[in-house]
Amino acid sequence: MLTPESLGALDKAMERARSNERGKVIAELTFDFWSNLFRNEYADLWRTKSNIAFPGLSHDQGRHEIQSLVREINRFRNRVAHHEPILDMNVPDIQSKIIKLVELRCEVTANWMRHHATVNIVMRSRPNLSGSAPVSLASRADPRFYVVSRATSLIELCREEAQSCAAFVCVEDGQATAAFSHQQLSNYLTLKAFEFDGLIDLNDHSIEDVLTDPAVGMGFRTLPADTSFFEAIKVLKEPKTRVVVALDRDQGMPVGVMVRAHRRY
Repeated sequence: MLTPESLGALDKAMERARSNERGKVIAELTFDFWSNLFRNEYADLWRTKSNIAFPGLSHDQGRHEIQSLVREINRFRNRVAHHEPILDMNVPDIQSKIIKLVELRCEVTANWMRHHATVNIVMRSRPNLSGSAPVSLASRADPRFYVVSRATSLIELCREEAQSCAAFVCVEDGQATAAFSHQQLSNYLTLKAFEFDGLIDLNDHSIEDVLTDPAVGMGFRTLPADTSFFEAIKVLKEPKTRVVVALDRDQGMPVGVMVRAHRRY
């Protein structure tokens, strides 16, 4: 059902992919290919497939609404890709349309974009010599961490608030001395389960035992909460780092965490 123009774009993608494998071909297709699928020539396709491809569409919406969003996004994308000025474009409106298009496909992904996007912060910032926006670690760190001490029994980590936290932070004498993720805790429990034929009593194990693993002990870093978010990412990408703890500069207490397992770089 492809038009000659779209069929030619597909053939070029297959040549670049050197394969007929679906995933490899899709990776080589241009944004124009996808935006062209919403032109009038494909009206019959979208008459029955719109709500399948875009579950977020209301009953009175269809191809026209998608095409309206995609046309402006594609125009914006081309100007950015060609390093052309975008100062005359309504960038906040374009961003909202990008999120809206994603939301029509998946509301969860759209919410993730709203939370992590720094576009609004950049637009509100004055240009500076370093070229980076004043995005702080505190503004991006997850406040859902669970405070423990070295003497804390692992049975306490079965509490609901502990199970839903992003990471565990060990605090001693008002200082964060360690931090670890659910994955690292799971690794410890797995090793102990093998030692005791699968039967372990969590009352017999403490945070101190978990921290004896050198990988856990060296797997956390602390940074002031007002550290640049982009600098914090560099620290989180270091080979041994698994958890970064944001500390209040005045009191030295943790205010949030960033966990490597939750991010892809």
